[in-house]
Amino acid sequence: MVPRLSCRALEVAAWERTEMNHRLKSRIARMERTLPRLPAPVVPSQCPALLLASRLAGWGIERGPNESLAETTARAMGIGVRDLRAKLWLLAGSS
Repeated sequence: MVPRLSCRALEVAAWERTEMNHRLKSRIARMERTLPRLPAPVVPSQCPALLLASRLAGWGIERGPNESLAETTARAMGIGVRDLRAKLWLLAGSS
């Protein structure tokens, strides 16, 4: 048999849920205000390579004259191309 709560207990429980929801919503809103926004792509495109290059350019990471997109991406991440390749292989294997 499930114990029944009094009307007052139900009111208190509902108020506590409402208060908790309010606190959570305000904390989420505060976090969203402090998180940096991604810059809009410089060149809107459906091509993933152009979109990635555009996002990197939006962050001020320009592609060198003889640099591949993978090299630019790795440089932006602060890792080497081999490390980037290894990370991509791991991600591809786990999907």
